[in-house]
Amino acid sequence: TWGTNWAILSFIIQGTLINYLYAGVHELSHWTVFNNRRLNDIFGHFFSFSILYARESDRIEHTYHHRYNNDLEKDAEIHGRGAYTLWSYCLYMIGPGYWIGMLKEMVRHALGSANEAHYSEKNQKLVVFEARMYLLGYGLIAFGSWYYGTMIVVYYWLAPLLLLKGMHQVEN
Repeated sequence: TWGTNWAILSFIIQGTLINYLYAGVHELSHWTVFNNRRLNDIFGHFFSFSILYARESDRIEHTYHHRYNNDLEKDAEIHGRGAYTLWSYCLYMIGPGYWIGMLKEMVRHALGSANEAHYSEKNQKLVVFEARMYLLGYGLIAFGSWYYGTMIVVYYWLAPLLLLKGMHQVEN
């Protein structure tokens, strides 16, 4: 649909669908989609990688979220976040605040700093390894795009994912 008015609708649908892959990530992190735990892990990583979201980090944080829901000290999904201002909440909801936070966390983990209280020593190593592998994968995709002189990754994956994050955030 590039070059037609249908491109806008296609872009919105594509971005929304890509962002909603998080629903799969969530269910796969509970290991409830398949009877085989390994299949849940494989598809969980595939979906997570696709939405620039570290699966193991999320799975561990989400476990603590269920265990200590709304406990400001122990709920890993809200601990240390602090209260939103109207501005920071709006930035989070439409995407930039979300993406900046995710990128900072992934880079910090890849650099070996995964010292959140909810990570055991074993989980720290897993989260660091995962962040490094994801960033390596993204780097290889970027290199391949550059090498072959194509923007297809940007047009059909990154731009819809990044620009339409707000569609998913509204549902959250």
